[in-house]
Amino acid sequence: MERIPRIILLIDSGRAAGRTLIRGITKYVHLHGPWFFFRELSYYQMIHSRPGTNIYNALGRAVLRKILQSGDVDGILADMPDTETARQILPCGFPAVLVPGRERIEGFINVDCSRENAGRMAAEYYLDLGFQHFAACGYARSYWSRVRLESFRKCLQEAGHNAYTHNQTQKSGKMFWEEEFNAIGSWLKQLPKPLAVWAYNDDFAAVVVEAARSLDLIVPDEVAVLGVDNDILFCELCNPPLSSIALNHEKVGYEMAERLAQLLKGRKPVKTAVHLQATQVVGRQSTSVQAVQDPEVARAIRFIRENAFRPIQVEDVLRQVTISRRALYDRFTRVLGRSISSEIKKQRVDIISKSLLTTHDTIAQIAYKYGFPGPDHVSRYFSSVKGITPQQYRKEFSLR
Repeated sequence: MERIPRIILLIDSGRAAGRTLIRGITKYVHLHGPWFFFRELSYYQMIHSRPGTNIYNALGRAVLRKILQSGDVDGILADMPDTETARQILPCGFPAVLVPGRERIEGFINVDCSRENAGRMAAEYYLDLGFQHFAACGYARSYWSRVRLESFRKCLQEAGHNAYTHNQTQKSGKMFWEEEFNAIGSWLKQLPKPLAVWAYNDDFAAVVVEAARSLDLIVPDEVAVLGVDNDILFCELCNPPLSSIALNHEKVGYEMAERLAQLLKGRKPVKTAVHLQATQVVGRQSTSVQAVQDPEVARAIRFIRENAFRPIQVEDVLRQVTISRRALYDRFTRVLGRSISSEIKKQRVDIISKSLLTTHDTIAQIAYKYGFPGPDHVSRYFSSVKGITPQQYRKEFSLR
């Protein structure tokens, strides 16, 4: 009887990101398994059974390396802080697919965020809302934070703006919440308002929300807040509920298992990186504000966004304002940097994108739902904005 692969799974399931990765891994195993998993129980025993035993110190690394060398396990899917830790733990050539923490893990298959673009998506989202003042919160030692903040700043610079930045370094022994709550509060107090704040994950974003409220700053009117990971329970626990950028974690989990399966068979995967990518902004109350100062343009934008599910035209928008066609055209382009028709198309494509990722609807059903003559028409419309067809978009970002 063929041996069933025995896999160590050391992925943090305490957050939605980790749980969704595991869901993707599970889907792969249900289709192509079976595999035996040494799950978190073993991980927690390794951490807590002996004082100081975890993969961040020498004792814990030695324990895990001994397990991997025992011949009782065949592969590992794991969070890993850095290259040094990986090399100390993993025997040479051992099948492994890793989620990096502080840096990309050299010499191993990684989950990679170089194409993620959450930072650019955040910047474009806030620019569309009309903000003029921007800020970002990150963690200096995090690979994910550094990449995300760089893309956020770059996008804003391309649009002629800069971002105030707060980078946590965790110099003291205080707990994350205690340390950051006071530091972020002091930082927010000094910045111009209304302010658009983007945090590299939902944990940081929640601290920003609470720090702003402690200063009696109104969220989102004075301080809008956006996070990353879209941990639904965590986002809705915030007051007001937190807007967040969703990522393709489930697809990444599936591809992690796929790469590991190739390694277990002694094959070198053609694609060595697994690319984590941003898919959409999930708007909630923490960013439900229109910061455009021109009231006629703000009225037009609000109408477009509230009615983008149907085939509205520029004439429909003009009926909502009290100024002439030419005046609205000029003011709209000056505020947003694009035409009224381009904004309509952008908002409709955003709605189509969400349907592609969150439903099983066919392209024909989506076309009918949003008032297009047929699937060919909606495909051309979508491709003119995204550069790829709806089918390609769904394949790229979703397991559906």
